[in-house]
Amino acid sequence: VKGGSLEPLTGPAMLRTPLLRRGGSDNQLLAVCQGSELAFYINGEQVALVEDDTFDSGDIGMAAGLLGQGETTIVWFDDLLVSEP
Repeated sequence: VKGGSLEPLTGPAMLRTPLLRRGGSDNQLLAVCQGSELAFYINGEQVALVEDDTFDSGDIGMAAGLLGQGETTIVWFDDLLVSEP
């Protein structure tokens, strides 16, 4: 909400999952947002399902992070498709 802090819908931190492929492999991310239900998938597997009716429209954003200090990674987001159900 404007002026507020970022609050992930999945809890106090980003989700950790073994579903992400490493070593330069591609991953497919999917968010299905219908009404107040938000479903998130990684490589075809659902990783989160939440309800939130705070907004009925808005923008999208993507982020990536690492857990360990001294780790490095490169993240590319491409082939982005946004569509209305």
